[in-house]
Amino acid sequence: MGANTGSWLRRADVGVPLCVAYRHLADLKGELPRAVVPWMLDSGGFNQVTTHGGYTTSPRDYVRAVKRFADEIGSLRWAACQDWMCEPPALASSGASVRCHQRWSIENYLSLRFLEGAPDGRSLFVPPLQGDGRDAFLRHVDEFDRYGIDLTRAPLVSVGSVCRMQSTLEIGRVLPLWPVSA
Repeated sequence: MGANTGSWLRRADVGVPLCVAYRHLADLKGELPRAVVPWMLDSGGFNQVTTHGGYTTSPRDYVRAVKRFADEIGSLRWAACQDWMCEPPALASSGASVRCHQRWSIENYLSLRFLEGAPDGRSLFVPPLQGDGRDAFLRHVDEFDRYGIDLTRAPLVSVGSVCRMQSTLEIGRVLPLWPVSA
């Protein structure tokens, strides 16, 4: 469930894992909330890319923040990369192509995992798939492979750029692409 404030992390009555956007935690002054539920960190990429044409937080600063959140808040299960979504507003704002956004997403994933100070286990950062349709998502899987990343071995893969597809037939062509292991 998406949370519009970091304070939800300390509410035991929520009862489900939460998704909290980076800016909701980065804007907090003073002590961070201690999580009583598992949660994941969203980079807030859609707002960053559509508003600013890119990220205003450097990968190094994002890694530091993720480490701080993991250490001080606790129960962080995974963190989204500063990936580049492929919806039309994001492409228009950055002025780049779907393929560029896909490449930048992979490069950011690799950068975040190997920057000095990356959280222990580095597995907090999840490889992000982006595309504007089934063929683009398949190309992105192939591109990860060219970078030496076998997504079938990843414990978790995030799938982005699907919000505008949710009430279309295309979503049914995109999401069944990968087998789910039990």
